[in-house]
Amino acid sequence: MRIVEINQRQFDEYAITHKNRNFYQTSQYGEFMSRNGYKDFYLALMDFDGKIIAASLILVKRVFPNFKTAYSPRGFLIDFENFDLIDKYVSLLKDYLKKKRIISLKIDPPIEYIKRDNNGKPLPEFGNNLKIINYLGSIGFRHTGFNLYFENELPRWNSIIDNIENPVNIVNYFDEKILEAIKEAQRRGVVIYKGKKDDLKTLFNFLPKNKKFNYYYKLINIFSNFDMLDIFFSKIDPELFLKNCKNLYEKELIKNSSINSDLLITNNRAELLNQKMESDRLLGIYKKDVVMATTLFNSKNDMILSGSIVIKYGDEIFFFAQGKNEQYNEFNTDYLINKVLIEGFSKVGFKKFNLNGITGDFNPKNKYYPLFEFNKGFNARVVEYIGEFDLVLSKLKYSIYKSTHKKKDDIIKL
Repeated sequence: MRIVEINQRQFDEYAITHKNRNFYQTSQYGEFMSRNGYKDFYLALMDFDGKIIAASLILVKRVFPNFKTAYSPRGFLIDFENFDLIDKYVSLLKDYLKKKRIISLKIDPPIEYIKRDNNGKPLPEFGNNLKIINYLGSIGFRHTGFNLYFENELPRWNSIIDNIENPVNIVNYFDEKILEAIKEAQRRGVVIYKGKKDDLKTLFNFLPKNKKFNYYYKLINIFSNFDMLDIFFSKIDPELFLKNCKNLYEKELIKNSSINSDLLITNNRAELLNQKMESDRLLGIYKKDVVMATTLFNSKNDMILSGSIVIKYGDEIFFFAQGKNEQYNEFNTDYLINKVLIEGFSKVGFKKFNLNGITGDFNPKNKYYPLFEFNKGFNARVVEYIGEFDLVLSKLKYSIYKSTHKKKDDIIKL
């Protein structure tokens, strides 16, 4: 066996067929990171017949004039249960990287440590992958630990929907609270539409500002050129909003009048008074909505409320970034956009939806708990990966590097 550098086309053809495929191990991601301070190259382990049996995208960053660090995001593309194969690959890889003056290599494979349910509870019948962690340690990798939060380059904990039995009925598996929030968004005239590359300026208004405009510009242009990325927005349709809230207001007004009439002739006033109070509350909400919808309708302008970026790779949809106008939380745009995307993409053959990172702390007091609870409502299960591993190739230089460089956020952290 031998390790060789391959071109992007060769790598992508192999990567798409691998059971551990993910968009981080693509030439598109490599190209993206090459425009964000890294050098990308692609390595393959070939047998004597020239067949690729393992491969990796490697990202390299210069940290001192004479040496560099490397990272294989969500790599390697290899059978992690075949220890002999891993041993051969890593042995050859060490020699190859040392020749390039690389002092360390980081990996974070998409291998589950413990199978968990939607609530984050372990499923004992599936065991764990501690043997893989131990074996990687035996060949020189240092495990960075079973962390619970966002300490790693990429989240160790994720929310993933991958148990779709019937895409037609996928919404039936959503939590009741999620369905109610979706109905409320629809009642208020929220609609979802697909954007274009040219909409980045609008999209950027909603996205997290820990990344600059050019970061998203590069991402969108690279991935969309291969039909691997879509942009979606939510907005208020003023005509639909006005029609819906007028209809509800008129119906509730009739109901309220009926309750008033019943109060004059009934002895069971306590129950009717409760109904009256609830009806008055709803009338207030619907009246406020009518005023707002009328203003929007007369202005002839759509109000955009949120934006999302999703990456498409293989049979997976990855929710890369989302953001919304926090002033309009009551419009539940995040609920509706998730519903539309999950339902729509599942009907055209996508089978896995990665809703992105969460934490492994399921205490309701955890500030990130609402994110976990929100994703769980869409029938997403908790996925805990085995974590990050560092392979040190030069102990002295690596020690100098660690002592002079704090961990930075320039590799994508989601």
